[in-house]
Amino acid sequence: MVNVHQTNAANILSSILAGSLYCSTGVGIHNIWLDGDSRYCLADKDVQIDAIGENGQVLVSGSHKLPINRNDLNSTYVLFSPYGVGKQRAWSQPFF
Repeated sequence: MVNVHQTNAANILSSILAGSLYCSTGVGIHNIWLDGDSRYCLADKDVQIDAIGENGQVLVSGSHKLPINRNDLNSTYVLFSPYGVGKQRAWSQPFF
């Protein structure tokens, strides 16, 4: 999934190069945003979200809307991975 305001080749390529995308096998990530030292992930309802750090370590888990404070990280990066029914899962880009 690529985040674009208008669907055309130039915008899609620009968003891909900027890392404004995520991979999914069916689960949707609706928004990821920063607010001060906190990072948030908003995903589909009724899904769990893992905040994953180095070596695949699950730093924190939650549902639907997950906040994580960068000062609480024991990792140089975090990525969000919501998962739903069966093997449906999504993976965000890492945030350093």
